[in-house]
Amino acid sequence: MRRKSVSWTSILILLTGSIAAARQMSRIAGEAEPPSTRTGLSVEEAYRAIPHRRTEFRFDRSPIPSPERDYLSTMFDLIDRGVVLRVSALRSFTEGGPDRDSLLADISRLADLVENEITPPESLRDYHAEVVTALKNQRELFTQWRREGESFQYGDGQRLGQSPLVQASSRALRAAYGILMKRYGSREDRENQNAFFDYHCALDFL
Repeated sequence: MRRKSVSWTSILILLTGSIAAARQMSRIAGEAEPPSTRTGLSVEEAYRAIPHRRTEFRFDRSPIPSPERDYLSTMFDLIDRGVVLRVSALRSFTEGGPDRDSLLADISRLADLVENEITPPESLRDYHAEVVTALKNQRELFTQWRREGESFQYGDGQRLGQSPLVQASSRALRAAYGILMKRYGSREDRENQNAFFDYHCALDFL
């Protein structure tokens, strides 16, 4: 069974500023993975740049029921997009790239989408809240960095991990991973357990 790529179209439309169209297109299933967005990086390239292993969750051999399955499929696609944006923004902000404002806008739109447009099943509301917290902290990190410029005290590889926002984002992502493992881990094979880890770890700065 081919994995659905519903949220890829939503993300591409979102990044051009049309949430209304994203809502409509998010119902279309079965599409192939689109090309990379204006960041210039594909998902695979972003993982390699970290570097980090990427394991795609295999819903075809998972007992996770719907609507949890549909929700997680969308969220994993969104997290992959978040990895692309995080890696691209970190590179651009470190190097003083000309695309910092557009990347920050995309990070903000992604955080808004996950918080306001994605409704989790009741059983995964705690998971959703942790992912939202992580994305909002990452948005605030890059917002502060853009505002303060070269005076931003965490703007190098040695000190980035000391940022309270980076640490808060990391705690939220670890908590999100823990929630999935506690709820589903014992029923998933090793590859799917690895996928739970890889999505959230790759989005993490630490």
